[in-house]
Amino acid sequence: MKAAINRPKEPETVKRSVVEAASKIIADKGLQGLTLDNVAQLAGVSKGGLQYHFSSKTALINGLFNDLMQRFSDDMADLMRLDTEPYGRATRAYLRACTAGSRDSEHVTYRALVVAILADRGLRERWNHFVNNDVPQEDLTGEEQDRMIMCRMAVDGLWLSDICGYQPLETERRERIINKLNAMTLKEKGV
Repeated sequence: MKAAINRPKEPETVKRSVVEAASKIIADKGLQGLTLDNVAQLAGVSKGGLQYHFSSKTALINGLFNDLMQRFSDDMADLMRLDTEPYGRATRAYLRACTAGSRDSEHVTYRALVVAILADRGLRERWNHFVNNDVPQEDLTGEEQDRMIMCRMAVDGLWLSDICGYQPLETERRERIINKLNAMTLKEKGV
């Protein structure tokens, strides 16, 4: 019988490697290719080690979802901290977080998670709660708030187009659109 390998227990490192392995598998094989065995093998952990963090495929998808929401929140916070103009700051951060150049493998993972959100009521409700309650919003009213909402909805469409690959835009046109959306977040003269 082989002696067990004694390595330091680093649960957060193991959890991170499992999430990264799951993202890679989704990028390569889609959501249907995601199995606990595949993830454990790619992450270099035992299936028991994986199940310590994620007891099922559903729990793993929830973990990926949590990771997505945390990364988005972190990006928003960083972008808002760097923005010196208070008016429209949250919407500009949303715009930048959604349109930052993501790797193609991230697009595939996001695409799979979007499909999961559409198919799973619980994930959809969590996403709705996150966007409506946890993502910073502007404290505006009337037409000013309408303009920020229009900007966010346009950004959502651009993000979805990016990850799904429909209506592809050449770089210059995409940048012009992003710049126009950014301009919508700035205070108009006389407002």
